[in-house]
Amino acid sequence: MFSTCLYTTTVHAQDTEKMAKQKAFEQVFGDAVRLDPAMVEKVKNDTPGKRHYVDRDGDGKPEEVWFIDIEPRHTEAKKPILVKVVDKNGNLEMGKEPEKYGDLWIADWHADGWVDAVIGYRDLDGDGDLDVMEWFTYGKKGWRVPFDGLRALVSTDDGDDNLLDYDMDYVYYQIPCQNHSHFGGNESFVVYYLNPEQDKWIPHFENPFLFYDFDNDGISEEVIRVEGEEELVKSLRWSFNVNPITGKQRDFDVSVSACAKGWTQEKDRESDFTMYLPEEQTEHFMIRGIPTGPVLKRSTARNYLQTVTWERVLMTWNENNLNIAFNDPKDTIERWEGVINAASTDSGYVMPRIGAPDCGPYNKRYELVLKPPGPNEFYFNPADHRVHIKNSDRTWIKVDYDFDTKTDMSYFWVDTDKDGIMDRVDIDTNGDGITDDSYPIDVSDVKPVGWTFKELNGALAPIFKTEPENKYNLVMALTTALRSTKEGMEEDAVWNLLANRMQDKNIPDDIARRLINSDQSILYYLTLVQDRQIDRLKKSGYKNRSFWKKFN
Repeated sequence: MFSTCLYTTTVHAQDTEKMAKQKAFEQVFGDAVRLDPAMVEKVKNDTPGKRHYVDRDGDGKPEEVWFIDIEPRHTEAKKPILVKVVDKNGNLEMGKEPEKYGDLWIADWHADGWVDAVIGYRDLDGDGDLDVMEWFTYGKKGWRVPFDGLRALVSTDDGDDNLLDYDMDYVYYQIPCQNHSHFGGNESFVVYYLNPEQDKWIPHFENPFLFYDFDNDGISEEVIRVEGEEELVKSLRWSFNVNPITGKQRDFDVSVSACAKGWTQEKDRESDFTMYLPEEQTEHFMIRGIPTGPVLKRSTARNYLQTVTWERVLMTWNENNLNIAFNDPKDTIERWEGVINAASTDSGYVMPRIGAPDCGPYNKRYELVLKPPGPNEFYFNPADHRVHIKNSDRTWIKVDYDFDTKTDMSYFWVDTDKDGIMDRVDIDTNGDGITDDSYPIDVSDVKPVGWTFKELNGALAPIFKTEPENKYNLVMALTTALRSTKEGMEEDAVWNLLANRMQDKNIPDDIARRLINSDQSILYYLTLVQDRQIDRLKKSGYKNRSFWKKFN
């Protein structure tokens, strides 16, 4: 008896949920999403994949086509998937396929007569290709959204390369849809929820996500992610692909992650944020005839964000040129979102992660500004071949060269005279937490660098081109010097890893291939070898004056 009651209660709850979902879709799409039961049964009981055309006005041109979708990309858990496509631009023909640049695609999981997802494909300029892709799903209220109801993800092809997002079951699953979605070139997307009380789409969470392609080659050099709700801003992540490589779609090198004014460590996401977008920096849209709230304007976003003073800022530099989810063997793609920082949890130096999945604590350079005095400033120091953020309170690298998730080395940069420019570096060469070597950094040729692709690329592209060879030659000279002090002194685990083409029990073959084929990665690993060798040579008491003179 108990099991029967439980089953009845569960079925009733499921039906209630389906009805609530259906009502939410009907609020936006009306009759289009009211699935005719007779048609559902007809399509479901016919040959899977067969197209059923509907000509409601008898003019010989169908307004709809129905079918059971048999595409192999869809999951077994949602099959059979009944699809109804509504022709919105008047060009559907009997016997021909519906298009994905002007029609409304309605999905019914399990072909039970209830709508589960809708995708709208829009052609804004009438050129016969896709300009906007609108994803509609139903969601329950939670910490991000105070209402049950429809959610919308709107992707815009700003660069008109006719490439946008990939679906499975007519929804977006991060894995594996991210592998097949474009997320590049000039593109944007915004996440919305429908406020039924205001009949208004509220932009929230990723609001907006902006991809910029500096030279229109299809590769985004820049990506901006703002998190907030309508005018309210909570956080920023702003990333660059500083050294684009032809054919490598995703290869981001650096990001700035920032908490907006009002953020506190204690309240974190629930902080009383006080940053609001000025009206002139926003724009509004219409989604299926319903207005949206304000969204940061794409055309002016970069200039505006340069002027903002943040509550806390962290620069993350992808030193080993491997921008993947940390310690997740199932998700090793280069991140499309930019460089996502790992959280900093040390007392006095707390910084939350902005987005997910993060790139991890190792082999990234982190530069944390606890209380920025003004808008972000950056500088290039030719002495250490790096771009830094000014006024960093802590700058560090935790090195894990062999991917065993243990610290093998560490670097800490220090600003000894508190002028905002780091002038000393302390190195722990063996991961025991004790500084083994420390030296001043020449700051005489430091120059300011703007947070733009052009200036970052101008400063660093020459370094990535020439410095690996210079570093290699120095390592060879240090190897010779070490060998002369004592047999075997030149042996080094990092060098052995490089010589073995990054092959190691903890490094998958694909990751090893990526590391060994990257000039930036090679530069990073050669720098590790160099600094370990220098430490050993100093401690050996090596007295060759001509060597040290040339070295210095």
